[in-house]
Amino acid sequence: MREIKIALMSVADMGNYGDMLFPFVARNELKRRIPNATFRFYTPTERDVDDEHCFAYDLAGLREYDPDAVIVVGGEVIHKFEII
Repeated sequence: MREIKIALMSVADMGNYGDMLFPFVARNELKRRIPNATFRFYTPTERDVDDEHCFAYDLAGLREYDPDAVIVVGGEVIHKFEII
């Protein structure tokens, strides 16, 4: 079974704990349904949250990861990301 790569793009304000939980909940629920999925988190700015590395919004980096799906999670509007 081939690996499915999923980018979870958080549009939460990093100080908002509730919004920050959305990508982790989404990953857990998706992992139950798609056990061969791997995930990469994207946030407005690069940072580590506990033991998870969150990549900054970057179109080149997203293309390099080459996900099968991009899922937008969180409670904020999409910002700092230019679609080309």
